[in-house]
Amino acid sequence: MSVQHTMSEDTQGDDDSRVPDKGAGGSLTRVTANFTPRAMKAIDRISTKTGDSKTDILNKSVMMYEAFLELLERSDSETLTVKLKDREVDLWLF
Repeated sequence: MSVQHTMSEDTQGDDDSRVPDKGAGGSLTRVTANFTPRAMKAIDRISTKTGDSKTDILNKSVMMYEAFLELLERSDSETLTVKLKDREVDLWLF
């Protein structure tokens, strides 16, 4: 990824990356990234399910990844166990 430039909160336009970040209240940073076909298909599936923009999906994904890493650090393990109603599922972060 490479940072191209920072945009002010007042900047708006048709491009998702220029819409103000309502959650953080600060300026936005545009990045360029290369995604595998598998990752793009996943982003498209998530967008179809949730109605979220690609920008929203990527922002949420980074925050969720950070939360998972913090949980892993607390557990001194490489896996997280998610308890569902009918079973437990182990998640490995790669």
